[in-house]
Amino acid sequence: MTAKLHAAFLVRIAPLLLLGLVSIQLSLFVRDLPGAGEPWFLFGTDTLTHDAIVHQWVQGELSDRPFSIPLWMPGIQGGLPTLGAFLWTPFSPQAWPFHFFHYSLAQRLAWTLCLWLGAWGAFVLGRSMRLSVAAALVVAVTWGLSGHVVTLIHAGHFQKVMALSWLPWMAAGAVVLSRPHALGRAAAGAVILAGAFALMLLAGHPQIAYTGAIVAGGLVVWEAFFRRKSQERHKRAWSLLVGGFVLGLALSAAQFLPGYETAALSTRAAGIGFEEATATSYPPAEVLEYAVPRHQGSSVMGDVYTGEWGDERIVSDYIGLAALLLAFLAIFGRLERLYMAFYWLLAAGFFLLIGFGSYTPVYRAFYETLPFFDGFRSPGTFMAGTSLAIAVLAGMGTETIRGWLRLTRARRYAPAVLAGIVIIQAADLMRANRHFLIAFPWDRYEVEFLAPRDLDVYLEENDLQLEVHDLVNELSLRPILFGGRAVNGYHPITYAAKQELDEVLELHTLDWFRAWGITHVLVPAGAEPEADITPVADFPEAGRRLLALPEPSPHTVTDPPARYQWIRRSAAGRHLRIATEERTLLRVHDVSAPGTWVLRTGKPVKVVSGSPLLFTEFDVPSGEHAMVWLYKPDSYRVGLFLSALGAAAAGLMLSASRRRPRGG
Repeated sequence: MTAKLHAAFLVRIAPLLLLGLVSIQLSLFVRDLPGAGEPWFLFGTDTLTHDAIVHQWVQGELSDRPFSIPLWMPGIQGGLPTLGAFLWTPFSPQAWPFHFFHYSLAQRLAWTLCLWLGAWGAFVLGRSMRLSVAAALVVAVTWGLSGHVVTLIHAGHFQKVMALSWLPWMAAGAVVLSRPHALGRAAAGAVILAGAFALMLLAGHPQIAYTGAIVAGGLVVWEAFFRRKSQERHKRAWSLLVGGFVLGLALSAAQFLPGYETAALSTRAAGIGFEEATATSYPPAEVLEYAVPRHQGSSVMGDVYTGEWGDERIVSDYIGLAALLLAFLAIFGRLERLYMAFYWLLAAGFFLLIGFGSYTPVYRAFYETLPFFDGFRSPGTFMAGTSLAIAVLAGMGTETIRGWLRLTRARRYAPAVLAGIVIIQAADLMRANRHFLIAFPWDRYEVEFLAPRDLDVYLEENDLQLEVHDLVNELSLRPILFGGRAVNGYHPITYAAKQELDEVLELHTLDWFRAWGITHVLVPAGAEPEADITPVADFPEAGRRLLALPEPSPHTVTDPPARYQWIRRSAAGRHLRIATEERTLLRVHDVSAPGTWVLRTGKPVKVVSGSPLLFTEFDVPSGEHAMVWLYKPDSYRVGLFLSALGAAAAGLMLSASRRRPRGG
């Protein structure tokens, strides 16, 4: 009885223990850059030029319209939807701190929430497999603090880690729904699976959701094959699995439907080329990274990388020799658990094989046959399945040790031994991850990346924010903070029509600049212009020189000329005032996302010509008019309705699962 009470107590405090470990990882085991004080945030390569800017922009939009959802970002790629392009994921709980706190604090809280939810989910997965509390804690620590998850912070892949934190929850739901429980408990497992699947999609990372679907489906198949159950129970498990996926799609519809709508017009619509899809294939020699941290170095803070990834290795897949040894011991466990050990062994090998990408013919076979598989561009992302499988096996190996201890005179020392395993594994992972975790001072970031400069003042005073392209760092989203555009901007999703135009005109040619309404370009300070290109001004503090191109089309054109002024360009829409003495043709070199309504003086306007994805032309009669672009996609409204419907269905299923049948 005492042992059971101790176990129940540990189950209750396990989330707090895991939160403590994650907090230690993201505080004490973070390296400080020189001058880093308060406030600071966790350095990420994408964070600097992408994530932090998007969140700063969103915070600015919310300060003007507090109860709105910024659906459209006018700056990036000429105007991509935030939800549709997964630029911002407001429905993900891990992103909520950004709505309430300064970015530096919000970012640390968000990463902490991600790792904690992932570790807690792994603990729940271990317990759902009937592992002891100590073994479940090993699963939690090995997954939640694994290199594959934690070091993505240095890459700045926040959305990926948000999705990964729900992967063990999805596996736990599959275990519960496939076991011979009462219907109510099995239905609860389906709701857990559905919720985790939905939250992966709401995090904006379909590839992780795809990984989760493979893990969950494989668990149900494995259980059905090895457990002797009635045909009725088999059908129930399959029905709950399919129902869980459908419910997950419904719950995520507010994000999924706008994303699907945008994807249909993007470069992902017909898949991506095999060469691009396998560009980040995992070199087989790098498998040693699981056991030896940075065995071929890294690209972080002075370290030298000598492996096959190319010139960049900014993440780690280290999981530790202790975890690998424990995983090996899983095959010596109790006979009734052995079949699950073999499932996770197969899962580890399966995802490792997929992760090798172009190094094996398996990936091409999946690329050519499996639905949606040709839309993924990172085979290494599937290695998350390998890390989770090793974490589960490590927990099962811990259970093997626990069983051996109980059969010997050393059983009184079992709690200390098991606690030692958890502590050693956690400390080893924290130590290895520390190399990739860096505190970046917010004050420095604000000065170097976000603070307005003389250049920004000049562009605003001369009304050039919409007509300038920065050749020095065209993938940065910084211009949108100052009312400008990032015509190329950093994001993997782009409109297919834009890519086609880029290929036809070639990037950075005069015709390409003209097609996007660019009149001025920023080049490195001191660069000598080509013939017919006029230097306008130098900005040494920004390291830029502003050049005027020879007679390109400006961003906004009227023919014949008319007076116009841009009043506002925000997530709520674009607002332009125009006054003309005669009928004129208005052309705007900007993207109009599907779902955009254009009004002139309060009435819908007919598009005269042009591609809505590259530029639009409008016939404007004489007089003064207000031109308003409003982004109100049906996909978002329908998605919200389906998400609400799914939430109601999930609530009813959970409520029904808690009702116990009355016994006679």
